[in-house]
Amino acid sequence: MNVLTLRGLCVAYGERSVLEGVDLDLPPRGVTVLLGPSGAGKSTLLRTLAGENAGHPSVRIEGRIDYAVPGERPPLVMQKARLPLSSVFENLVHDWPERASLTAAQQQAHLTGWLASLGLESLALQLHVPVVELPLTEQRLVPLLRRARVATPLLLVDEPTAGLSDAQAEPVLAVLRQLGRDRSLLVAMHHLGHSHSVADAVVLLHPTHAPRTLGPSRFAWLLPGRLAGTPWPGLVQPPAYDLDLLQRVGVTRLISVADRPFRADLAAPHGIEVEHEPMVYMQPPGIEQAISLCLRIDASLARGDVIAVHCRAGLGRTGTTLAAYWLWQREGRLGGEQCLEQVRRCHPGWVQSQAQIDFLHAFAPAVARVKSSLPRPGSPGQGGERATSAC
Repeated sequence: MNVLTLRGLCVAYGERSVLEGVDLDLPPRGVTVLLGPSGAGKSTLLRTLAGENAGHPSVRIEGRIDYAVPGERPPLVMQKARLPLSSVFENLVHDWPERASLTAAQQQAHLTGWLASLGLESLALQLHVPVVELPLTEQRLVPLLRRARVATPLLLVDEPTAGLSDAQAEPVLAVLRQLGRDRSLLVAMHHLGHSHSVADAVVLLHPTHAPRTLGPSRFAWLLPGRLAGTPWPGLVQPPAYDLDLLQRVGVTRLISVADRPFRADLAAPHGIEVEHEPMVYMQPPGIEQAISLCLRIDASLARGDVIAVHCRAGLGRTGTTLAAYWLWQREGRLGGEQCLEQVRRCHPGWVQSQAQIDFLHAFAPAVARVKSSLPRPGSPGQGGERATSAC
């Protein structure tokens, strides 16, 4: 089983697309090295996977990220990590979960043994030395070791040997090789010799020369190119900016599930029509309301519309509406739990409240009853085969 799976990952800063359509599978163990020229997006990929770009108003992220620990992000060792003034010991035990159950002497004994197992006996003798007083190689090792103390299935490392000579880099490379025996590492590098000595696999990133426009911040597809969720246009950027981005990705219809509709006169110049289906904040729709909305989405998709559903933040009511349609497509054969897992792969924030989760559990059997009396997919009024894949 892969520790990380990426499908169609795209990242843009404002108007500039940095990553375009990245697909990647990482195994449970081994060192995978990211190679590519400057500007190819190596650091951007690592920061995105670590959640460093989440919520940034100028960053737009699209695609699917499946990590082995749902709801968490892998830790990142930055290229230029700030070195605290504290000692090596305090750095290495700072985030260590087992620290609270051990005495200081036990912690030191454990660290000494662990460092020795990594071939770092000399560092074990300097546990109470301030990090800033260490030689350059040991300074570079401390933030790596600090993150490695926490037993995560994946560790992200950005340019760990940048600025080091071959002799200085070798202890760092040796530790990376050791860590890769028990977990997966994704390491960005530019030095081909260092990469060759440590890599179990290599991923080459190419600079994006013909960027594809992404939607606004927090925009995500449920059905790629057909049905998406988005925040209220203008929530972060000016409305015209977000509407222009929606137009560029092909959106022709906005379905407002907020308490009030988005202004049709603002959307019209961008070729976007507005439809309103009000829902109460943090609450789901009624069963009949959701069925009616799914039928209307079917009809719009059959006409060739590209739809974006939105509430205020584009999370709770938006995600619940899209999850309801996902269940509708599957005719209620799958349950609310499977639905929630699927839509949160498209956007981890979709569906926010317990009431919305409870609604999905109730909606699946209701769909099964209603669908038995409706025309099959592909017949008039249905979304057909064009709207069957999610994310």
